Amino acid sequence: MLRWEGAIYWLVTIGLSLTLGTGISYGLFALIHNQDPIQYPQFIYPFMPVGVVFVVIVIICSIVPELTYRTVSKSGLVERLREVE
Repeated sequence: MLRWEGAIYWLVTIGLSLTLGTGISYGLFALIHNQDPIQYPQFIYPFMPVGVVFVVIVIICSIVPELTYRTVSKSGLVERLREVE
C-alpha cells in the first residue's frame, strides 16, 4: 500500500508538471515572443533535464513512504497512539 501511495505521488506530480508546467512555460514564451519576435529564439522543450528531474521524483516518491514507515514502525503501538494525542 505504501508503494502505491508513492506511485500516486509521482504520477500526480509528473502529470501536473507535464500539463500545467508545460502550458505555463509555453504561455510565457508566447507572451514574451509576441512582444518582440526578432530577438527571441524558438521554444524548445528541455527533454533531458526534465527527464532527469522526473527520475529523481520517482526515486524520492518511492523511497520516502517506506522509510517513514520503517521509522514509525520501530516504536510500539501504544507509543504511537500516545504520540497522536
